[in-house]
Amino acid sequence: MIVPVDWELAPRACDGSSDIPCSRPLTSPKTLAVRRGEVFARAFRASNWRIAVTPTDSERFLDQLGDEARAIAMQYFRTKIDVESKADSTPVTRADRAIERRLRDLIASRFPSHKLVGEEGGGCIDDGISWVIDPIDGTKSFMTGLPLFGTLVAMLENRQPVCGMIEVSAMRERWIGGVDHTVCNGKPCTVSLCAHLRDARLCSTDPRMFSGEAERAFARLAREVRVTRFGTDCYGYAMLASGHVDLVVEDGLQIPDVMAIVPVIQVDPYARSCLGGLA
Repeated sequence: MIVPVDWELAPRACDGSSDIPCSRPLTSPKTLAVRRGEVFARAFRASNWRIAVTPTDSERFLDQLGDEARAIAMQYFRTKIDVESKADSTPVTRADRAIERRLRDLIASRFPSHKLVGEEGGGCIDDGISWVIDPIDGTKSFMTGLPLFGTLVAMLENRQPVCGMIEVSAMRERWIGGVDHTVCNGKPCTVSLCAHLRDARLCSTDPRMFSGEAERAFARLAREVRVTRFGTDCYGYAMLASGHVDLVVEDGLQIPDVMAIVPVIQVDPYARSCLGGLA
């Protein structure tokens, strides 16, 4: 496991105590939460495990949603587009709203009884089937012409994420994770074999997201790893799923930011664990 010295280290339990749904634990989980304050870091270790991937109906539908999101995103990307500020001072564009509206319509048309939750339109996760949408994760990247923004969509069953998508439109890359597998553009991918913090590649969106004790903890961690890169938004998690990054550390994330990521990065059956308080 990759863990920073002097941080609290504990496996998370599926006991319903977290506000964020978790997945089924293994008898010997190898994915641990590293926490100090509200900072979470995760190390995912892969085996030589491979399977033949057959997409489920839900995953095929996610692929269709990805196509729709990509078409709208690229219609607006690197064009002159107005940027508004939401109540929390975060930016939002017409592209954010157009993508979420289109995905909501498609999901509601096919699954009228399912609950819908979106970054822009709100909603509540419920028992049964829920869909969680972040139309543009990385709006600041999108509005500045940087290609690492993405669309995140997750399907939850009884509040637990069971399949998810990271669609990175400008890069023409798409990760879809389901039960025991994740694919990137249809090809299986796995997390890295990195076993030591000194060899780890760390990503985070912005060092300014940390403050106080969290800022000091992140600085200590960054000094211990091999390389640290910023500005990745959801692309950092995509690189984690493909084994090019070993750690992603973030703070202040909301439900739409994380639900799609859970099934995408939980691909190794020997590293499956609960994600109460995902990084």
